Amino acid sequence: MNAINRMFIALLSLAWIALMAGLVYLVWNPGEFIEVNGSTAVARFQILLDTTAEQTLATIGLALLMLPAVMLLFMEATIHDRRASNAAAELKLERDRNRALSTRVNDLEKELGREHHEDAETVRDVADRHERVQTYDVNHDRDRDRVTPARKWHLFGR
Repeated sequence: MNAINRMFIALLSLAWIALMAGLVYLVWNPGEFIEVNGSTAVARFQILLDTTAEQTLATIGLALLMLPAVMLLFMEATIHDRRASNAAAELKLERDRNRALSTRVNDLEKELGREHHEDAETVRDVADRHERVQTYDVNHDRDRDRVTPARKWHLFGR
């Protein structure tokens, strides 16, 4: 939207400059006239200035009227919008972050695959062993002195 507004202002400035330049041409060529032919109306304009001083004064006045449009076009051509450059910089930073995160996610997925493979091998190794885990009977007399998970103190009880 900002670009459309700026283009509209630039075109409006160019039209104003063209109108003022046309009037300057008419000031310095007093024999010329403008004829506007419409479907129902014909209008003729003629600018008559007797002396060169009057022509010069009219030219200076038209140039002063043209000056804001020229300055506006100059600013549009030379001054860059900082918001656009800041937005572009933020977009580049976000793209770099996304690229780094994507790379990190890919690395973690590869590492997860390796860990999954290593864990599977560890489970197979343990399953192949013939060792048994020793179990204790809580009700047996010789194990009364031993603290079992059932005898541990619990904060909220059972």
